[in-house]
Amino acid sequence: MRMFISMLTFFLLFNGANAQTYISPVKHTITLAGAFGEIRSSHFHAGIDIRPSAKAIDTIYAVADGYLSRVKTQRGGFGRAVYIDHPDGNTSVYAHLSVLLKPIESYVYQAQMKDESYEVDLYPEANSIKIKKGQAIGLMGNAGNSYGKHLHFEIRDTKSEVPKNPFLFGIKAGDNIKPTISYCTIHGLSPDLNDVHRTRIGNKFSSTEGGTIPTYAIPAWRAGISVYAFDQMKGSSNRNGYYEMKMFVDDSLFYYSKMDAVSYEEGDLLDAYVDYTTKSETGRREALLYRMPANKVSAIKYLRDDGTIPLFAGSKRKVCLEVSDFDGNKSFAYWYMVRDTAMKGNVPHADCDTKLKVEKAQYLSFPGGKLSIDAYTTPNSTGFSVSRDSAGITIGCRETAILKSIELCLDDLDSSSVSEKMIFAKIDETTPSSTGAYWSAGKYCTSINATGRYGFITDDKAPSISPGRFSAAAAKYSQFTFELRDNIRYSGQAKTFEYKVFVDGKFIPCEMKELVKTLYVPISQLSPGKHELLITAMDYAGNKSSFSRTFTK
Repeated sequence: MRMFISMLTFFLLFNGANAQTYISPVKHTITLAGAFGEIRSSHFHAGIDIRPSAKAIDTIYAVADGYLSRVKTQRGGFGRAVYIDHPDGNTSVYAHLSVLLKPIESYVYQAQMKDESYEVDLYPEANSIKIKKGQAIGLMGNAGNSYGKHLHFEIRDTKSEVPKNPFLFGIKAGDNIKPTISYCTIHGLSPDLNDVHRTRIGNKFSSTEGGTIPTYAIPAWRAGISVYAFDQMKGSSNRNGYYEMKMFVDDSLFYYSKMDAVSYEEGDLLDAYVDYTTKSETGRREALLYRMPANKVSAIKYLRDDGTIPLFAGSKRKVCLEVSDFDGNKSFAYWYMVRDTAMKGNVPHADCDTKLKVEKAQYLSFPGGKLSIDAYTTPNSTGFSVSRDSAGITIGCRETAILKSIELCLDDLDSSSVSEKMIFAKIDETTPSSTGAYWSAGKYCTSINATGRYGFITDDKAPSISPGRFSAAAAKYSQFTFELRDNIRYSGQAKTFEYKVFVDGKFIPCEMKELVKTLYVPISQLSPGKHELLITAMDYAGNKSSFSRTFTK
């Protein structure tokens, strides 16, 4: 329900002028490592990623007057993130910070000490910590799920929490490089929008209307187009997302998308927005220029016939793609399509027990259990199956995009048969991934987010704590590093392992970067002399480990 409410607000987000002028969150010229709305592996990018300057330290500044409404520190995600509410109804977000500056730092430290946890998610009372326009709030960093130093910056509607394109507020980089249309695919489609044929034309098209335009014969009654395109800016080699995409067929508009706003909830729909098969096989994220039934992404502003193109044996259809960046630089792709006389039939579902009807909720039973599948869980109607043997449960008869969690419940177990060390996990991966589980009305239930193989494993191994940069003679050290790893990955409702760090018996909040499994223990604040270090870790199954050493500062 929240997602639909968020979508309804899109039409109201940009009415009227902004109540105040925003400044840049950095002092240097902005170049981007990531654009708003671009397609990431599991979500739409909800902000812009600003690259660092040539200086060692880049201070981050509040873009407008307001007050601190939220601050969060975590081992993954945004790492350190600051949220500032502004009087005009917007919230600015600053993420992956390496350092928080006062008074924010003091507020966070007190909460971390009280909770004995580095990870906190705090919501100060409105106007209790006021922030002035241009006030330094932190330093650009690489905290959380980040592969390099940068600032992830967002502007959200405060009430709906829907992110808006910061370029609409004047916070942008100059761009005179037109986007690149890198790869195109023509999909021959069945009535339920499954592929009956693919013609991967790549970049074999004309970039000008006056050039030699190729013709492709497609063995299907209708076609759909998918495209991988990107934008680059002067001073940056990053392949960023484009702003607008249009598709014309015989000079009539069939598809139009524009990245002005996108909610976080819409990220769940990503695999209905892209060609999921190509994404899973190659990693290339081709946007579908036709709408799968489950694709409710608001960036799509117009579709004719859901973007599908009827094909005729004796008449060519002219296709034109127009891709634009925010500054109006444009690229084009042209080709013709005609229906091939050698037609392909619908893709059979012989290997699947059931055909899921995308618009209906369905229940699939198997020995000792049941799957509960909501409507619009898959992008379109498709084959599906579930089976169980002595070693586990197989969900799906082929790799299929799962947009919503599927509830799996087992009714042939009782609490005495499932010990604390037994973990329900996805077991067809190199490292098993715990899904988390719960008892409901006497049934053992969990949430499934992907097709594959699932089953019980025993987890009796504690997280490992391995010294990285550590020495008992630490007079010249400013911090220690340790590698913290668990033998299980975590997804869904499963909780990751907890850790704590103590020096001389006193808890100290220490950052961990989940992406590289590294714990950072600062010691520059300690007085000279001997000190006792203790690190503890406990996983979801209750397995505990510790590291204890004496060192001299």
